[in-house]
Amino acid sequence: MTDATLDRASSIRESWQIELQPYACAFCESVFLLPPEASRLTCPTCFRDELDPISDAEQYPSYVMPPEKVLPFAISPERAVSLAEDNLKRIPLRPTDITPANLKDRLRPILLPMWLIDAEVQAQWLAEAGYYYEVVSHNERYGGSGWQTEQVKRVRTRWEPRAGELRRSYHNVTAAALEQFEVLTGRVGNFAIESGQQDYQPSQIQDVFVRVPSRPPEAAWDGAHTGFIRAAADEVRRAASADEIQQFKWRPDFATQNWTQLLIPLYSTYYLDDQGEKQVVYINGLTGQVWAMRQASPRRAQTFLFIGLALASLLVLGSVLGLLIALALPILGLLALLGVLLAVGVAIGGVVPVIQANSFNRRNRFDPKRLV
Repeated sequence: MTDATLDRASSIRESWQIELQPYACAFCESVFLLPPEASRLTCPTCFRDELDPISDAEQYPSYVMPPEKVLPFAISPERAVSLAEDNLKRIPLRPTDITPANLKDRLRPILLPMWLIDAEVQAQWLAEAGYYYEVVSHNERYGGSGWQTEQVKRVRTRWEPRAGELRRSYHNVTAAALEQFEVLTGRVGNFAIESGQQDYQPSQIQDVFVRVPSRPPEAAWDGAHTGFIRAAADEVRRAASADEIQQFKWRPDFATQNWTQLLIPLYSTYYLDDQGEKQVVYINGLTGQVWAMRQASPRRAQTFLFIGLALASLLVLGSVLGLLIALALPILGLLALLGVLLAVGVAIGGVVPVIQANSFNRRNRFDPKRLV
């Protein structure tokens, strides 16, 4: 290692309070922090390539500061495997490699980064504050005992303009630190980050793949700004004692920004399809919501096809023999005709699984480079 590399490694060790080495996946470009002794580890994001240690200081990731907060796993590994298996049961003609034992052996815990931003904000703002009020009306309807009056209560909103000036310190406003984070949450759902956060301790990342941010602060600012708007609008609503707020506009000045990280939990595992390709499964480490690259097994479908064709052939052969015998016993002619019809039905039944498997796989193709 060069002196620069040693300096970077020493800085990581001192800040994280544990020996860590950056590793990169050449296929999906994910970067992780892992113990230096780690070797021959497959990337838990795509499972397509092995992770290679980054030894050149110039190639070190830019953002390797330790997190301020960590959200621990709320789902146990056993529960994650069970949820993944339940999800994969919905695959028609699923590959034989999908077993609880395989999913468990390949399960990987990952901690993904999110940005936490603190900032001093001064702003002038305009908004409409909404206040609920109740309107009572009466409906007349004719029943068995004559006309009846029914009281109906409806809640409506009165909107009033508001304006003011805001000076506040906002803490731990979140923003995505990964380029594909919105894609991930669209698959495994949102992460409930409002509660359960713990201060970082080195023990929290032992035996865990720690993902390094791929979206720098300047690229993540739009998401952070949206978070500040939500926080400010809610504060204005509470200050105005309003039930709702709309048309919130402001002209903010941000000062003394401080960017740190929050680590959130995710499990990944995989199964092998008929071609031996690894199909990734993700499990939200907080809610247990599962997303999988689901692929049916054309090989199993073809087995049903061959069985169907074999049975159909036997039925046709039996029907031909029946027709020959029918020359002496006419009643067998009808049975032979029924045998032919049954053979056609069995053959069609054998083709259906093949069509079903291929159609399912076409609908569920994903680019493994655009996972997380």
